[in-house]
Amino acid sequence: MNSQHVNTRKIKTKRMPLEMHWVQTNIDRFDHLLFFNHFTSYCKDKAIRRFKFIVNGWIQDEAAKERLMFNFWSWRKSKESKIFWKEKEVAIALSNSNTAELCNEESSTLISASTVNNNHSADSTIMPTILEELECFFSENINHPGSESNFSIDGANISKAFYNF
Repeated sequence: MNSQHVNTRKIKTKRMPLEMHWVQTNIDRFDHLLFFNHFTSYCKDKAIRRFKFIVNGWIQDEAAKERLMFNFWSWRKSKESKIFWKEKEVAIALSNSNTAELCNEESSTLISASTVNNNHSADSTIMPTILEELECFFSENINHPGSESNFSIDGANISKAFYNF
């Protein structure tokens, strides 16, 4: 009796990333900044990881792939990149302020960004809209809880955050 082994494994297919539809509709002007600005809920690490995954795994034109990655790596080493990610951290922290608790990392980022901006020791290139949003946020959400000597924002203890910072 001659029995042949039949391979019953399923062939894995490459699953298209969720962002790919957006990339395909914007392929004529697609670059790292457009991607990072569109997917605003992504933190820095996730945004970079997803951008690189899409470019390296899904962009077929080798010249375009090289150009996109070269522009990204050049930008990533620049001062503009550092300012961009700091502004994005503040914007994410502001959008997350509606939750009951802010994680310590977001609170520290929000506090350090506002402290730097109030002391004017940072670059003056930070967008005025971010500063206006911060001012509005703090004026509406800082509460002095009566006899206690600490401040809170949406339940986060700001005095403790400053101490931890």
